[in-house]
Amino acid sequence: MHPRVTKCFVLPLALVAMLLGPRAAWAQEHDDKPASTTTQSSDHLTLEPVQEGVVIAPDVRFGHVNGRDAYFMGAYGGWMVDKTILVGGGGYWLTNRDHDFEMQYGGVVVEWLSHATQRIGFGTRALVGGGTATLRLPYGEVFGAPPPSGVWPDDGRPGHGHGHVPQPTPHTPVTSTTPIVVWGDYFIFEPQANLLIGITPWLRVNAGVGYRAIAGANEMNDHLRGASGTLSLQIGGGN
Repeated sequence: MHPRVTKCFVLPLALVAMLLGPRAAWAQEHDDKPASTTTQSSDHLTLEPVQEGVVIAPDVRFGHVNGRDAYFMGAYGGWMVDKTILVGGGGYWLTNRDHDFEMQYGGVVVEWLSHATQRIGFGTRALVGGGTATLRLPYGEVFGAPPPSGVWPDDGRPGHGHGHVPQPTPHTPVTSTTPIVVWGDYFIFEPQANLLIGITPWLRVNAGVGYRAIAGANEMNDHLRGASGTLSLQIGGGN
């Protein structure tokens, strides 16, 4: 056998022998004692069924979008295993919306919980998915400099794969601050940290803080991303 191969087997075996040798000697020493001096003990093995089941959680979120207060309503849910891991999905939409202030998103949700069976616990949750939004932005931020003619062009000027609805009518004066309505799609990654308050074994209040990381929305990215707070009620997940 090749010396390197032999070494790979011999060294681990020697290490195991060194670790188990004292234990074997200790066991032999105690086995040799008279029965009258031997202390009898028994190990108790407790078997408990794994707690698992469906979880559904109405969820309220709040923060800022495009410099305005934003309130989201939605829910998430999925399958929870051992009061520790939840895998599922969720979706949210802006409740105080307007024609130039809309946002909705959804995606896959993964959550990890610690001490979920106790009165106070902790957890982390993340949503990965996508959504759509409609915002009012200045013309200059979307297209750059105003048109050379200084009036709204007739071609509609779609911007970077996203749509827009001009506020002024064609041939009216346009400056860098002229508001237009822009809409488009985006990618979202929203991690958060949570505090769990147990009400019953199958009912928990979940309060946390998170952050909306946005990509793919071009000029809207900075206006959609931001910190958020959340308050949800987890129902289910086993007794």
